[in-house]
Amino acid sequence: MPKKYSVVFFNDEAVEIEVLARERDVVVLKDPGGRIYRVRVLKEGDGRYVLYIDDRMVSAGVIGDKVYVNLEPLLVKKVKETVAAAKAVERKEEKQTPAAMEEGVVSTPISGRVVEVKVAEGQSIGENDVVAVVESMKMLIEVKTPFKGVVEAVYVKPGSTVNKGDKLVKVKTRS
Repeated sequence: MPKKYSVVFFNDEAVEIEVLARERDVVVLKDPGGRIYRVRVLKEGDGRYVLYIDDRMVSAGVIGDKVYVNLEPLLVKKVKETVAAAKAVERKEEKQTPAAMEEGVVSTPISGRVVEVKVAEGQSIGENDVVAVVESMKMLIEVKTPFKGVVEAVYVKPGSTVNKGDKLVKVKTRS
């Protein structure tokens, strides 16, 4: 589930940042203009970090309540998490996705390219089995099924481009 943060600077300017994905040391962020950033965070030492923002290196440090980026102070007054709004937006998007409403359909949680389809029609599968692997923003996302049953249809093949909410497979659920 995406989390949203409001970063308020000392000049009272605020910026909304949305965390789209997190995997080990990589965070995917979206700014208010809709631009997506892939940020790799490496801890260098006590309060010192190296950030690779879209493969561009930036050094960062935290000393007390001050944040420094490339040795320049970043005047941040506060950072506030605004999770409730993100939950409401996510629920609204799920209701608008036709695949999510169809019984037994497993849809992709993110836009990208199908790297691997792990199931075939007629195959028995259990809850949390991986049905496909989708690549998005240089990350591999395993898409798991919440259903237990038999694969009734496979809608994609390796190399297919998918949008968020597109059907991947349909599972005939067991009673």
